[in-house]
Order: sequence, then structure tokens, then C-alpha cells
Amino acid sequence: MVVRGPGEQEILELGYGTLYERAILNKMLKRIVEEHGILSILEYPSNDMLGDPSALYEGIKADIRRSRELPRGKHDLVWCFCELERAEDPLGLLREMVAASGGYVLLVGQNVFNPGIALHKVYHLLRGVEWDHGEPGRMRLGYAIRLARALGLRVLEWGYFDIPFFILDLYEAASFLRAGISGRMGSNIRESPFEKMNKRVKSLLAHHWYLLCARGGEP
Repeated sequence: MVVRGPGEQEILELGYGTLYERAILNKMLKRIVEEHGILSILEYPSNDMLGDPSALYEGIKADIRRSRELPRGKHDLVWCFCELERAEDPLGLLREMVAASGGYVLLVGQNVFNPGIALHKVYHLLRGVEWDHGEPGRMRLGYAIRLARALGLRVLEWGYFDIPFFILDLYEAASFLRAGISGRMGSNIRESPFEKMNKRVKSLLAHHWYLLCARGGEP
């Protein structure tokens, strides 16, 4: 697939924080693909919350398909970004993902314990704008683990990533501006040292959690 780095316009549309989380997610996806020998990826249901998909999948050596409708066939890895908390039927969605998976399922969701969630809810309240970021009760890693186990999935690994914007802005904003406006934003984004903190601390700070599972009987 064609890969390009976002330019100035995408920085203005997505913001520094989104570009950073996309870069960190790209590194995580790349690691998972390499460690598990994944040759095909299905993002279902796909969305455009992270902007240019070619930037999200930059450097990932696998056949990649994105769809809002469940396609036929199997893919080594089926994953979604922040869809579980928005789904009308979360268990039904996960069941569809499992059915399309030839081995692995990856869920990525918002972390309800991140202080930014509470601040953003206050913002919606003050502005009188309806909350449209999903059901907070589903923004818990434990919720996703329970659904996965209910469908017989084996949990392989879990964790947290993407540190809050108020830390991120201090650490990364200058390099975002330099790299992004010149069109070089992408895999060269420097990972924040906060990503190396232990899971317990990150569970209270990180914007997102992830859960990687394998189908029963799969490697």
C-alpha cells in the first residue's frame, strides 16, 4: 500500500496527540505482526479516527484490508480501534471478529481511568454537547477481557499506551511541529519515556489499552 507522512493540514485536523498515538500504535502493530508471523490483517469495523490509514500501517509487511462491513474469508489478525465502546452489541461485534479471524484478535479501546476522559466529559457538559465517545463502562480493559473469555479466546498479552496530552504536549510538541510541517511525520516520531512505565501506573494515565487474544486451539 502507498505510505506517506501527513503534512501540515493533517496536523491541524488531527492534533499532535492523535499523530503520536497513531505512531505508537503503528509500532505495536508492527511488533505483533513480526512476533506472530501475521500475513494478513483485517481492520473491522474500520474508522478514520486516526487519519491517513497508510501512515497507521507504514512499514507493516502484511496484506491489509479495512472494512465497515464484515467481509468473507479469514485473516490472520482481526482488530478494531475504539469500536467496542461504541458498538450496539459489543459481544456480537467480537463474535464477528472471531469468526473472521484465522488466529488472532486485537482490541484497542479508550482507557476510562485516563484523566482526560473526565475532563472531556466536563467539556461536553459545559458546552451542552451530547457525549458521543462511547459507553464509559466498556472503556475498561477488564470488560474486554471478560468478553474475550466468554467467547473462548486465550489472552496472550495486554497493556496500555499513549500518555495524556498534558504530558505529551510538553515532551513532543516541538518535534511534531518540525517533522510534521516538513512532511516527515511518521515512523520517526520519538517515543515518550512515559511509555516505559509499569502497567499499574500506565493504567491511570494512558489514553488507551490493548488486548491481544488467540482463538482456542490456535498458536
